[in-house]
Amino acid sequence: IEQPTRILSDAEIASGAPARRRSIASLSGDSYLVAADPLLDYAGRKIGVVEVIVDVSPIEAPLSSLRRSLVMGLAVALLVGFGAALVVGRRLSSPIRDLSETARALALRRLDLTVPQRERPDEIGEMARALAVFQADAVALQSAEHQVREAREELQRVLDHAPVAVVLTDGSARVTYRNAEARKVFAIAGPEVLGEPVERILGAEVVAGPERGEVTVSVSGVERRLLVVRSSLPGEGDGAQRGVFFAMDVTDARVAEEHLHEAQRLESLGQLTGGVAHDFNNLLFVVLGSLELLATRLDA
Repeated sequence: IEQPTRILSDAEIASGAPARRRSIASLSGDSYLVAADPLLDYAGRKIGVVEVIVDVSPIEAPLSSLRRSLVMGLAVALLVGFGAALVVGRRLSSPIRDLSETARALALRRLDLTVPQRERPDEIGEMARALAVFQADAVALQSAEHQVREAREELQRVLDHAPVAVVLTDGSARVTYRNAEARKVFAIAGPEVLGEPVERILGAEVVAGPERGEVTVSVSGVERRLLVVRSSLPGEGDGAQRGVFFAMDVTDARVAEEHLHEAQRLESLGQLTGGVAHDFNNLLFVVLGSLELLATRLDA
């Protein structure tokens, strides 16, 4: 501590520039505050150095104790803050985790769950109540989908058991649906006809024929009589009209009608023949009676 150059070097003293130093020095276990300031003349030139040495050992221990207390207090505050953050984080993360698991279950269509945390008055409660609204909407949507699916299945059963062939086409005149009777009437094998041109499946006679009337078509090499009704459905998104064809095989009915007409003709002919025979029999009876009367007169 007797060497001031440890605080202010000779070069700094000789340079003439103002320089100041403050430092804590230790000697024999005691602490000293050493301050060095330049000494200037009237012209402002440095002519020396004034050093002040103060024994700070009496206040060093309280300062060290204060520093330790501050460090310990800071450490305790950090630990308390970390613990509080951990507790708050757990209190927040657990409800959020429950809501996340519930949302994941709802996304998987597990709609019979009860949404937790709905009674909370904070933001988590608002999230839970919003999730409950989503659950109610999902349940309503699922019910509507179920009703639509049942109605579609019921309509499918009705069409499949209908005694009339039904064929639907899109705006490009390609088959989009055919029922069981259509497969039977037009000898359609398998579902591969979907997407095919309707004229190739039903025949030009049906497609280009009258909207209502009978047409004769060849089905598997056999001529059949079909009663056809052709119509169109309003377009949907693209505006293109779709076609619908109804057809009923009336070949057997027409054959039965022809047989009935033949039988009626034969019946009429029989009635006519019976009437003529009856009239001829009446005339013959008169002639025979007249001949017998003439024969009796001749004998007399």
